[in-house]
Amino acid sequence: MYEQTPPTHRVRRATAAGSAQRAAALLVLLHGYGSNEHDLFGLAAAIDPRVTVVSLRAPLTLTSGSYAWFTIDFTDTGLTLDLPGGKRALAQLAGVIVELARQYAADPARVFLGGFSQGAAMAAAAALLAPDTIAGAIILSGITPVVFDLALPASTAQTFFVAHGTHDPVVPLASGHATRDLLGRMGADLSYHEYAMGHTISDACLRDMVGWLDATLALEDR
Repeated sequence: MYEQTPPTHRVRRATAAGSAQRAAALLVLLHGYGSNEHDLFGLAAAIDPRVTVVSLRAPLTLTSGSYAWFTIDFTDTGLTLDLPGGKRALAQLAGVIVELARQYAADPARVFLGGFSQGAAMAAAAALLAPDTIAGAIILSGITPVVFDLALPASTAQTFFVAHGTHDPVVPLASGHATRDLLGRMGADLSYHEYAMGHTISDACLRDMVGWLDATLALEDR
């Protein structure tokens, strides 16, 4: 697992001051299975420059340039998830996020996670397990955090953007519905969207996500 703190990542530091010289918000991005820290970092170009964006490499090496938060076996009967490994990764991730927020002097009230696919499950679960340090999360085409069988809180005041493709061949739309329903039962501040896309992030999805983040952070004059 992780051998350094903070682990390998890419960062786009905030380059413009917010109102009253407030510390920058932090968005930590968690890539999907078999990808790396370069993948979601491309989203930073669309995100307001007053936000520090970190794209984090997962701890488990699959092959050169290919990493995962926990192993997944693709079988004829479906996906088999290494849930104990996922729980270990979640425990490590909690400390990494705290360290990243410290390193980049983030506003402690505006630390957010964003994840795609396997990374979305990590982002959702990590956020729900740390409501005092994580304000919310962006969940894109994600495996539902229900799979971890964790003792999640009964309610939350955190804010979430959840998006899923109606034609996703990798993570079925039902997983997006499960995440939506879970957060709805908790009373989260939830923005849920479906798009006519596969296992990807469409332009419409990105536009809505960025608009949600701007509104959530109350960023003016974009």
